[in-house]
Amino acid sequence: MAYISILVLVITIAVSYFTGINAGIVGISFAYLFGRFCVRLSVKQIITGFPVSTVFALMGMTFLFGIARDNGTLTNIARTIIRLANGKTIRIPFMFFLLCTLLAAMGPGPVVITALVAPIAMATAKVQNIPDLLMAISVCSGSISGGLSGISSSGIIAQTLGKEQGVENYTPVFLSCMLISSILFLLFFVLFGGIKLKDVPSAGTGGRKITYDRDQKITLAVILLTILLIAIFGFDTGSTAFLGGLVLLLLRTVDQKEAIKGIAWPTILLISGMGILINVVNLSGGISAMTALLSKAMTSKTAAPLICVIAGMMSSVSSASGVVMPTLIPTIGELSRALGSDVSMSGLLAGIVVGAHVVTASPLSTLGAMCLSSANEKTDKQKMFTQMIIIGFSSVVIASVLGGLGLFYL
Repeated sequence: MAYISILVLVITIAVSYFTGINAGIVGISFAYLFGRFCVRLSVKQIITGFPVSTVFALMGMTFLFGIARDNGTLTNIARTIIRLANGKTIRIPFMFFLLCTLLAAMGPGPVVITALVAPIAMATAKVQNIPDLLMAISVCSGSISGGLSGISSSGIIAQTLGKEQGVENYTPVFLSCMLISSILFLLFFVLFGGIKLKDVPSAGTGGRKITYDRDQKITLAVILLTILLIAIFGFDTGSTAFLGGLVLLLLRTVDQKEAIKGIAWPTILLISGMGILINVVNLSGGISAMTALLSKAMTSKTAAPLICVIAGMMSSVSSASGVVMPTLIPTIGELSRALGSDVSMSGLLAGIVVGAHVVTASPLSTLGAMCLSSANEKTDKQKMFTQMIIIGFSSVVIASVLGGLGLFYL
């Protein structure tokens, strides 16, 4: 049943990809059918895979930042930073890279920040005569660079799953992702003509002063306080985010119905369903079998780079947070023991996290698709589509090489 359970997992991903149905719905359904009638698990055993702590943290963070998005606070932050370019066109991509890094690291994660910033970035690109491809690289790379912090939605998943395998210190993994994403940004910036950009008088904000209204000032203050409590004082992520959201509702900074709609329910459903399915796969012996297969093809030196490539290939057709990380991270404990004590679980975790996310610059993934859809009307989108696919998949290869040179082991 071990190998059949892996096949069920593959079929789940395939069905979701080709039908467009949320993988969580498919995962829950297949987990019940396979677990109940093939492995003879009880319903109680099947649903023990529900990721309670992860879902709670995601609900809180997406609730809080959904409020900031709805009342325009995050948009104003973006526009304020854009003005700092002061007409120097070559600065614009770097500004957006840093903007996305900072905002994504604060909690929303790569997908939310890309969705927020990509339209603004592409509009600015049109005015400043910057190729849309360069702006897409800036937004995707920046969102990934900061989006794996320990308090971001994606980082919470990686950190929680890694801790279950014994990786207590998540910081080196985040630093690896940030450093490799930065290197990829600089590399592609040069390759696609970024150093040839010519200055244009800045008009990205229409020359108007950016002002924050009463609701936005309050929201900004609450977000900063929430981040401080979580990052510095160790407060619980989900509980603190909900508390911050409650304060904003009490102060009438946003409509409650809109705030609740801002919670990332599709993502939460996806992660929950795949968590339940992964638990069934694990109880069926699938994780152990997958570990054995991977270990046969790996050595202590190639393990992290190879698992980076595997994660990238999987993430190109499925969700990094909902499918790839929950599938591969549970293997790192046994994989490390099988290959020897000199194989760092932290390095393996970094390989999975980096590989699963750098590929998302491809338009086959959410980040790349949002940038492509935001491109200006005169842009050759078919050409941009091809270029972004090349960037996404080559990023995985380059990241695995960088990892093999030591950047997975910071």
